[in-house]
Amino acid sequence: MSAKQKAVDALYEAYELDKVSEGDTVKVATKEGLVIMICRHEKTNTPAR
Repeated sequence: MSAKQKAVDALYEAYELDKVSEGDTVKVATKEGLVIMICRHEKTNTPAR
């Protein structure tokens, strides 16, 4: 497993992202002004942008 995948898995677990419902948004603010927004949406067959 890659370091990036391990980091994503750790983020998923730390913020309990498995509990995020469709339409919910999670905002993670880190030091130095970095903000990470996560939103769950219905899976479609169209490619992500």
